[in-house]
Amino acid sequence: MTLVEKFKPAVSKRVLFLLAAIVWAIAADRVLSIGIGDILKNAHNKYIFFTIGILGAYIFFTKIFIKIYKRNVYRIVNSQLEKHCAFSFFDLKGFLTMAFMITFGISLRNVSFIPKLYLGTFYIVIGLALLASAIIFLGAFINFKSIKSKYINDKF
Repeated sequence: MTLVEKFKPAVSKRVLFLLAAIVWAIAADRVLSIGIGDILKNAHNKYIFFTIGILGAYIFFTKIFIKIYKRNVYRIVNSQLEKHCAFSFFDLKGFLTMAFMITFGISLRNVSFIPKLYLGTFYIVIGLALLASAIIFLGAFINFKSIKSKYINDKF
């Protein structure tokens, strides 16, 4: 056994789903706290912007985030390895997407021509979609056996 293999943080497939849920939940918390703060500070009728955020999150989740979830679940369940690196809950494309989203979010925040109210609404959209993804990854962790039987050798 090499030194790298000896200290590799290896976890089961099931634990990868828990790690994914934790990462998405932390991201959701950060993004939602900024978005909620922006709306509370800048909106006269905050309920309109929260409603728009919720509707947008539903669309974002059902059109984008659920596909990311399914792609990663399929990849993990059908992997030949029993133990995985703890960071492999996403593939390279997932980590690049996450890096792009973080960079894009920070860039938007630092551009002064976008009103904070609209930016906050966008952050609500993204934050709620991230939170929904965290919840379904947690569900995959809790219901691992049924998730495994649903996705094993299934065509994605």
